[in-house]
Amino acid sequence: MTRFLLAMTVFLAAACGSAADMEHWEIGDPWIRPECQDDVVCEDGICWVTLCGGSFAMGSVLGVGHSDEHPRHTVLVRGFEIMQTEITVTQYAACVDDGDCEPWPDSDDVPSRCSWDEEDQDEHPMNCLDWDMAGKFCDWAGGSLPTEAQWEYAARSRGQDVTYPWGEDEPSCDLLQMHEEDCCGLGTSCPVCSFPDGDTEQGLCDMAGNIFEWMQDWYHNTYVGSPRSTKAWEDPARSMRVMRSGAIGSGVGYRVHNRTYHEPDFFYSGMGGRCVREWIPVEG
Repeated sequence: MTRFLLAMTVFLAAACGSAADMEHWEIGDPWIRPECQDDVVCEDGICWVTLCGGSFAMGSVLGVGHSDEHPRHTVLVRGFEIMQTEITVTQYAACVDDGDCEPWPDSDDVPSRCSWDEEDQDEHPMNCLDWDMAGKFCDWAGGSLPTEAQWEYAARSRGQDVTYPWGEDEPSCDLLQMHEEDCCGLGTSCPVCSFPDGDTEQGLCDMAGNIFEWMQDWYHNTYVGSPRSTKAWEDPARSMRVMRSGAIGSGVGYRVHNRTYHEPDFFYSGMGGRCVREWIPVEG
């Protein structure tokens, strides 16, 4: 019995993360529970959705989901802003025009079904982005790639206990752009925000389907030792970066808890991103 209790103590300590992760959090900290409202602010061609801070149970309950979704653990969330849409071709082109993002060198070099320099795809997600390309766009936009905790908090409408961004209804072509049914009959991505019935309560579009979204975090195959805040899990470094959402060209699935991963320099037509940025309370 003593050996069992000792083993459980070690496991729980690892699952809870280090005390250093919690040092900057205090009860009543306005960053955690600010006097704020979910809001949408559009500027320079990008709409940002404010998500107020709080806490939520990240991951899946025992007996549900895949092994890398465990253990379920409480995460404290500072308020932040997240792009309402995935990065679009139009938005990415503005970054290219400013010299901060890399264009594809020639339209003939663009792989099949990639949206760059394609006719009538300006409002499609900018796909075929590797991790570095997505990160450079977010730097240009004044933010960063989301951490896994930020993304899941957002996809679950501020951490609610839901299976999909829209709730519990099974995925269908009325709710998202799916890999199944030949990408809902189109064979490619859709313009962003084409499925309002699949949005989160705060109006975030395409948090399931259309394309995968790169996360800041390295991929770890369990949540043991993960941060208890929304900082990225980048120590120790690994070989794969996390992707979330679910996409055309993949059978991963669309649950808000699903995790997948790839080498940072990999890309295909179902990979892109969206950005987050710091939310600063208005004094007064």
